[in-house]
Amino acid sequence: MNSGKKMMTLADIAALAEVSESTASRALRDNPVVNIETRLKVQQIAQQYQFNVNPTARSLRTQKSYTIAVIILFDAKSQQAISDPFLLEILGVIADELTHKGYDMLLSTSKTKDKDWKTYYIDAKRADGLIIIGQGEHDQRIEQLSHSKVPFVVWGASSGHDSFTVVGSQNRSGAEAAVSHLV
Repeated sequence: MNSGKKMMTLADIAALAEVSESTASRALRDNPVVNIETRLKVQQIAQQYQFNVNPTARSLRTQKSYTIAVIILFDAKSQQAISDPFLLEILGVIADELTHKGYDMLLSTSKTKDKDWKTYYIDAKRADGLIIIGQGEHDQRIEQLSHSKVPFVVWGASSGHDSFTVVGSQNRSGAEAAVSHLV
């Protein structure tokens, strides 16, 4: 928008709608605390002036990145690649769900053994939480996270003694059920 027009701010939108900035902000987020007429008025004005919320300003205000880091652990012995169709399917579903919830996905493979995930992702505000895919060889960084207040979940096989949330499937019983069904 380099046509000499002034960029609209949230304050400008609020003034045009004759509401406070906090009400305008809530209305743009479709917060039900703001009555529907006011929400629609603010949203219409914002659309008319092609106003978009600045994600950097929102992150500074809320102290959230609206990003979830997805870390893929590769077993050192496996030849698995990020281009594996099964892995791509999982990543696609995660990305779709995060987008639906208003989050971005930061994808990382974790072949680096010295990275402290809490410091690197959470403390540095790169991400608000972590999804760790696959446990491969036991990774001490997962155990370190379990003793912190970092929101994270591991997708993969559970050892049965985990001190953190693991989401996965019963591969052996699933294979038995599939074979039984086909037989």
